Amino acid sequence: MTAWAICPGLGGGIARGRVVGKTYKIAGTVVARPISPKDVLATLYHLLGIDPHTTLRDRTGRPLPLVADGEVIAELLA
Repeated sequence: MTAWAICPGLGGGIARGRVVGKTYKIAGTVVARPISPKDVLATLYHLLGIDPHTTLRDRTGRPLPLVADGEVIAELLA
């Protein structure tokens, strides 16, 4: 995921102009601090005041994690 694809101009607690991670010169491969879509989702839930590690239950009572394996991207927070 490229840096410009993560919520451009969203505001609401996301720092502007922040670069997280590093790629090769042509941005083809991530070499430092890869970020997954689950990390982006966990960060958005965090900013909305929802714990991303919440476990919900379906109709049969099975546990369903809200965001499985996603972590809040602390470097993006203002």
